[in-house]
Amino acid sequence: MSIQFIYGSSGTGKTNYLFNDVQQKLKENSGYKIKIVTPEQFSFNAEMELLKTSPSNSVVNAEVITFNRMAYRVLNEVGGITKLRLSKQGRAMLVSHILLNNKDNFSFLGNSDENVELMTRQLTELKKHQILPENLSNVADNTENEYLKLKLKDVSNLYNLYTETIENKYIDENDNLTILSQKLDKSKEFSNCDIYIDEFVGFTKQEYEILRKLMQISHKITITICADNLNENTNPDIDVFYANKQTAHKIMEIAKEQNVTIEKPICLNEVKRFKNAQLQHLAKNMSMPFYEKYLEDAGNISIFLASNPYSEIEEVAIKIAKLVKRWIPL
Repeated sequence: MSIQFIYGSSGTGKTNYLFNDVQQKLKENSGYKIKIVTPEQFSFNAEMELLKTSPSNSVVNAEVITFNRMAYRVLNEVGGITKLRLSKQGRAMLVSHILLNNKDNFSFLGNSDENVELMTRQLTELKKHQILPENLSNVADNTENEYLKLKLKDVSNLYNLYTETIENKYIDENDNLTILSQKLDKSKEFSNCDIYIDEFVGFTKQEYEILRKLMQISHKITITICADNLNENTNPDIDVFYANKQTAHKIMEIAKEQNVTIEKPICLNEVKRFKNAQLQHLAKNMSMPFYEKYLEDAGNISIFLASNPYSEIEEVAIKIAKLVKRWIPL
């Protein structure tokens, strides 16, 4: 069992390096199944990249998977998928029901659309980071600010009532990854695999626990980290890669706890993504506390000040449409 990091700043080809390594493993036919883990939004691109790097445009021993798909696969294999899943809409309906029928338990929370949406999102975050109702209650008891204390008590009471209501009846889909971390070591499909993890900025506590289990049962884990180095920095104000470095060191700590070998990391420092000098200079200097001024004409870069995210997206869409019409006449 071992773990290895591939690191480099944005545009240095970390994903290309990873898929080239996958291609080499497929050519060698090492005998280990290959699992490429990505966030949901990157899974389609990763599948396309996997097919492109495959010499025969078909893949048997490698696949792209997300943590949620992994949970579904493992629970189908080892059991635990029989209870009805509670979707986002189901959670919202249940939260609304609790707020409407338990008014005496809350000081601030009422059954408004805003509160239902807010608390549905809050429950998702609490579950992702494995925070229990009693954790919130303990924090509330030790909080001197009365206003904050009452708010924390409200959230804790709602969380308790929500948990009691779904217990033995439903499974909140946000609990899928927690259940996966508990049952992953029983799965044969993910045992003794080469695991590649790409495109993650960070991990929730649920995902860290899954990584811990993967370290126990896999052959090797390879993780890409967007950072200029892996030296831990304690000052986030001067290091744009601070959070990524903290993520890498957290994974290293888990690896040491599991007696997993940490292989020498692979550093990629040649920027390949940006095709002109202006973009290369911007990518190198925009996050530096002491930057170098670009003295030539910066004609390839322009700035648009948007009043909100919607106008920003609209402006980008207009620019894309203009470029498409320029190159593909109607």
